[in-house]
Amino acid sequence: MKKTFRQVALGTALACATLTAASCSDGRQSEKANGDGSDKSELTDKDGELAKMAEGNWIYKDELTDEDGDPFTQVSLITFKHDPDSTTDGGTFVERTYFQQNWEDEDLKYNYASTTEVEGTWEIVMGSLCQTYNISSLTVSLDHFDYKPANTDVAWQMLDYTLENLGEDMIDKDKLGEEIRKADYKEKRALYVSQNKDDAERAGFTDLKINGETLSYATGDMGRLTYHCISDADIENGSWKN
Repeated sequence: MKKTFRQVALGTALACATLTAASCSDGRQSEKANGDGSDKSELTDKDGELAKMAEGNWIYKDELTDEDGDPFTQVSLITFKHDPDSTTDGGTFVERTYFQQNWEDEDLKYNYASTTEVEGTWEIVMGSLCQTYNISSLTVSLDHFDYKPANTDVAWQMLDYTLENLGEDMIDKDKLGEEIRKADYKEKRALYVSQNKDDAERAGFTDLKINGETLSYATGDMGRLTYHCISDADIENGSWKN
């Protein structure tokens, strides 16, 4: 089970956009350098308006391929809450990611799905979206894990094993699913720690634009990503994963 133990979660990391080279700290320094001039006022006013408009639930869906050529689905959902009393143009957020993949390995077909949730703080600086993740809030839950024979011969082998071992499966599905979930968590944690490091260096998603029901920004490797607004009900009933 090469792919299983190599961490199927690697596919998720491939799907996460990297921060652009634009610097949030450069933006803050620029604001300070401008003193109380009109340029600074115009920029901060725009950031404030964007921060207010960003409040809500924003979703992005994508179909991608991992390093082995196996396709997977990723749905990213981020809920921004604007804090009007904050000294920055931002607030807090909850980021959820639904990941689903089917793959075949060693004559078996696997299906895995998980949901990641992490909280943090965000702000807008000179039109760039800067996020900082609270790593201690990170959770990865197993939505589904299963496997089945890839062909008839394997199915008969598994049936013979089950009959000979009093109903025991050839592979402990629960144990294997938990191992993949733990690998998924480890990979996600490393990803968010890396994003925080970028944030500490004040890199951000640039050119944030909000137009009605859409929110978009530029990334360093995936071009411009566009999110769509959804309701609280879509989150509560789980339909955002579909």
